[in-house]
Amino acid sequence: MQKSDMFYNSSVGDEVVLVNNGWRGRNYNMCRIERTTATQIIVAGRKFLRRDGREIGERYGSRLYLLSQELQEEMDQKAADDRQRDAIMKVKRVVTNLSHSDSISEEAANKILAIIQEEQEKNV
Repeated sequence: MQKSDMFYNSSVGDEVVLVNNGWRGRNYNMCRIERTTATQIIVAGRKFLRRDGREIGERYGSRLYLLSQELQEEMDQKAADDRQRDAIMKVKRVVTNLSHSDSISEEAANKILAIIQEEQEKNV
């Protein structure tokens, strides 16, 4: 093991960030190191290179990172984007369900429409 290895000082129980590249972008998971060898780190039952955090045997696989301010900001932004996307999807489902029933008053429907239009104007 060389001192230039990214995870040179890492040991069992240390927290690392496991980044998976998925179809909806990067997914971040805080994990603990389960086991180490001179050249590998085992996290979540998967093997990663100690020198740079790349997953062993995966061409475009996951990667480990040490938590940094920049990575924390990236994780926070991704979480905010996911919350916004999920909220929009919920609104779309509600609107779709409303179009098939008369379970809401005209007044309530107009209030909802006004809120949506107000938000759209803010984002223009």
